[in-house]
Amino acid sequence: MTMNWIIKTSVFAVMSLTFTAPLAAQQTKPNIIWIISEDMGPDLRCWGVDVHTPDIDGLAKQGVRYTRVFGTASVCMPNRTAMITGVTQTTLGAVTMRPPQEFKRPLTGGVKPLPAVMRELGYFTANIKDKAIGSGGKDDWNFRYDGKTWDTSTLADLKEKQPFYAQFNFKMAHRPFKQDHEHPVDPAKVDLPPYYPDHPVARQSWSDYLESIQHLDRNVKRVLQWLETEQLDDNTIVFFLSDHGEAFLRGKYFLYDCSLNQPLIVRWPEACDPPAGFKPGTADDRMIAAIDITAQTVACGDGKVPEWMHGRAFLARGTEPREEIFSAADWYGGSKLKSRSVRTEKYKYIRNYNTSLSVNSASTEHRIAKHPMFHLVEILAERNELSPLHRTLLFDNLPEEELYDLTKDPHEIKNLADDPAMAEVKNELRGKHEKWIKDSGDLGFEEKHPDHITFFTKYKAANHRKFKATREATRADVLSRVGETANHRYISGVYPHLTTYTLREDEPFRDGDECGIGGIVPWGDKLYMINYGAHYPDGSTHSLYVVDKDLSMEIHPLSVGGTPAGRMIHRESEQLLIGPYLIDKRPPRCNGQARSLQRCRKASQATSALTIVFRTLSRSIGKPSANSRTQG
Repeated sequence: MTMNWIIKTSVFAVMSLTFTAPLAAQQTKPNIIWIISEDMGPDLRCWGVDVHTPDIDGLAKQGVRYTRVFGTASVCMPNRTAMITGVTQTTLGAVTMRPPQEFKRPLTGGVKPLPAVMRELGYFTANIKDKAIGSGGKDDWNFRYDGKTWDTSTLADLKEKQPFYAQFNFKMAHRPFKQDHEHPVDPAKVDLPPYYPDHPVARQSWSDYLESIQHLDRNVKRVLQWLETEQLDDNTIVFFLSDHGEAFLRGKYFLYDCSLNQPLIVRWPEACDPPAGFKPGTADDRMIAAIDITAQTVACGDGKVPEWMHGRAFLARGTEPREEIFSAADWYGGSKLKSRSVRTEKYKYIRNYNTSLSVNSASTEHRIAKHPMFHLVEILAERNELSPLHRTLLFDNLPEEELYDLTKDPHEIKNLADDPAMAEVKNELRGKHEKWIKDSGDLGFEEKHPDHITFFTKYKAANHRKFKATREATRADVLSRVGETANHRYISGVYPHLTTYTLREDEPFRDGDECGIGGIVPWGDKLYMINYGAHYPDGSTHSLYVVDKDLSMEIHPLSVGGTPAGRMIHRESEQLLIGPYLIDKRPPRCNGQARSLQRCRKASQATSALTIVFRTLSRSIGKPSANSRTQG
C-alpha cells in the first residue's frame, strides 16, 4: 500500500463527507405539501355526507380530521392572502377582492409569503401546474412582493429537490360544477341545509356541487399515487384543505360557518416523527384559524414561527388553544360588504357595518349570472311562494348585530341579538370584536380612495354587461324548472294540541303517559305533524312527522327531540318552526270539531282521530287552488 494511495483515499473520504453531510441533513426534514380545493366546505363522506370520496376518506383514515377550522375571510383572495402569510388580511390591508395591481399594498414589517419563509429553512418551493394531475397553480394574493416566491411549477423537479414545500390547487368544487355520471348524487336524497328553500332546483344545484367534489377526489388520488410511485409518501406531510367554505347563498362572502368552515386533514407519516397525541383515523374538534395552518407548516420544517405571524402552530407542544376566531368580510368585487365576526366554542357574533344590503342583494355579478339558487329565491319571492323564514334570511337587510347559539342553532338561523336574556353574551363578544379591530390594526376601516371607489363601481358595471347573456340564460333555465308555481306553497294556519292519548291500553291517563298530536301544518300535498311524546319531569320526546294522504307517516329528517324541540315548535303559540319553515305568529286555534278529539283512550284511536283532523283541515283551509294540491 503506497503513501500516495493512502493520501488519495483520505482526500476522497474527506470530500465525500463534505458533500454528503449537507444532503443527509436536508433529508432529515420532511417534505410538505398542501392540497387545496376551491370553494368547498367539509362536505365529504368522512364528515358524514352521502358523497363518493374514497381517496380523501382514505387520507382521513391515515391522518387526523380537524373539524373546526375557520378562515379569517370568506372568499378566496383575502383568505388565501392570510393563509400564505399567516397574517390576518385586515392587518395587511388586503381586504378587497379583485383589486388592480396598483391598489395592492406591499408587504411590510418583515412579513413574507410562506414559500419565501420555507426557502430560508432549506426548502425547495413549488406551485404545481400539471394537466395530468389537474393542478392549476393558483396564487390569488392581494399584496405586492418583490422577492422570490416559487422555485418551480413543474412536478418532475420535486424528487431531486428534497426537502420541498409544494402546493397543488384544484378548482373542481368551484363553479361551473361538473356532473359525475359515474357516481350520480340523487338530488332527492341530499341533505340540503335548512337556510335554502327545499326545492328541486336547489337540490339539483347542491347535488351538482357534491358531484364536483367527487371529481376532486379523483384528482387528490392522482397526487397521492404520485407520492407513492416516487416513494415520497413515507417522508411527506400532507395537508388537505380548502380556501373557504361553500359558494352558495349565505355561504361565500358572508361570515356564517358555512362560508368560513374549511375542511382540514393532516397526514403525518411515522417516519417523520409525528407530534405527541397525533392519532391517525381520529377527529379533532379544537378551534383552529386557517392562518394556523401556515404557522404549523413552518413548525413542520423545524422552523421557529416568526413573531410577525398571527398564526399558531397548533400541533406544537405548549401552543395555547384558541378561545375565539375573528373573521372579516369587505368589498368583494362590486358588493360593498363591511362585516366583522368573532366565534367562540358556543357563540358567533357578527357586526354588520353596512346594513343596506341583504344576503341576496349583496350577490356579485358572477353569482347572479351563474348561481341557479339566486334566481330560484328571486322567483319564489316574486310569486309570494317563499317561506317567511327564507324571506327573512335572504331578503331582509343585514341587521346591525347578529348573535347565534351554535350549540342549539348550528345553521345560524335564529338571531338572538335582540334577546334580553343574551345581552351579557352579546356585550362581551361585541367588546372582544372591538378590541380585536384596534389591537390587530384593522385597515379595512380606512376611507377608500376615490380612485378605488371608481374602479369597483366600473368593475361591477362591466361585469353586469359581461354576464348579461349568462345571467338571462340561468334565469330562463330556473324559470322553466320552477314552472307555473313552486312545489311548496306556504299556507298559514297551525292547529296545536288537537288530540292527546295514553300509551296504556284501556287504562286511565297517568303522569308521564300522555302523548299528543299537535302543530299540524298543511304544506303542498302533505301534512307536517308534531307528535308530542311522553311527558316526564326531566323532559319530553317530540318528533316531526310527514303524513301522506293514506295516513302513512315517517319522521322528517329535520326532526329534533326533547323539550327544546317543543319550545322551538310550539313556543306558547307565538312562533312556530316546522323544519325550516317559519309559520305565522299567533296561529288560529283548531275549530270545535277538532277540539272534541282532545282525549282518545288509547293510541290506536289517535289514527281515527287523525283522519277526522285531515277532513277538518280540508274544510278549514277551503278548496285547494288550481296551482296546489292539498292533503286528503
